[in-house]
Amino acid sequence: MAAFVGEATPSGSVHRLFVDRFLGGSSTREARTAAAALAGGVGLVLALSLGTRVLARLLRSGTEAEGLDSVAQFFSVDGERNVPATLSGLLFIATAGLCLVAATRAQGRNRLAWAFFGVATLAMAFDEVFEIHERLLKWVGEGLGFESGGLIYFVWVIPGAMLALAMVAVAFWLTKGLDRWQRTGALMAAVVFFGGALGVETVTGVLFDDGGSSLLYVLLQVVEEGMEFTGVSLMLLVALESFLRLSRGQSVTNPEVRSSSRASLSRSLG
Repeated sequence: MAAFVGEATPSGSVHRLFVDRFLGGSSTREARTAAAALAGGVGLVLALSLGTRVLARLLRSGTEAEGLDSVAQFFSVDGERNVPATLSGLLFIATAGLCLVAATRAQGRNRLAWAFFGVATLAMAFDEVFEIHERLLKWVGEGLGFESGGLIYFVWVIPGAMLALAMVAVAFWLTKGLDRWQRTGALMAAVVFFGGALGVETVTGVLFDDGGSSLLYVLLQVVEEGMEFTGVSLMLLVALESFLRLSRGQSVTNPEVRSSSRASLSRSLG
């Protein structure tokens, strides 16, 4: 267990150093354990998704290919009601729950920040589970006379990018009172997530009008979902560490904000 959470081996030390740096100093044992579990779980799912689909393409025909194709669909990152979809939904729900609980323990603008993260994550979870933006994309494309690929992706990326920029701008303002590691981690999570959800997905859609079945298409899908998984996982770690520190009475407020508050209090008392 000690090696798993990064306390006894060289590789564990590297893991702990990375987590500590990302979480602003001395991370909690629970956060280091969660980071290791997330890295292992997400990495395994992505590897199985890529590996099974590549093998299914190489075999192409025969009974083995049909059986492997069924397995590939079970682990496919673009599938529904399978392992990656379930993992994604669980990550979103866990992240949203931690953010909302942290909001109940935070104060002032920080409470608004965590509430915003919680509601935004719930909205993205809803979209992920019910594929809202994919359905809207299809309906709008059909209404404009586009086919299932190509130019239709520009219909999604423009409003999607505007929404993402608006969310990042609101988060940037709300997180001014948070500690630097929290703010940096939350914004980094948003950039990585939207980079996959908007950037890589759009490139994939434009390059492969017909939906694609080549190895490059499969690789791009894994990269896209990998970025989304990484973004949600980073936000989950930030929320978990913040919740744990708040529960233990540790401050997670930007030192500059704390200094300003103390100065204001001193002036009012003087």
